[in-house]
Amino acid sequence: MPTKAELEEENAELRQRLEDTQATDSDADSDGDARAEGYRQGYAAAAAAAADLLHQASGKNSPTVKRIRALGEAG
Repeated sequence: MPTKAELEEENAELRQRLEDTQATDSDADSDGDARAEGYRQGYAAAAAAAADLLHQASGKNSPTVKRIRALGEAG
């Protein structure tokens, strides 16, 4: 049968592992949010570039160009 001191030590170790795991999860969430924002900005820039190219090629602001611009602005 474990002693009270042994149980307290094990409890402290488990608490530390839990805190470490929670900190790692939090860091991963932050990294994922930043990555998602980077992707969103990249897609928006690509849509804006595509709309500009279509507009230049056609010489007019067609419905397709308008839709692509709207998608880019929406992210």
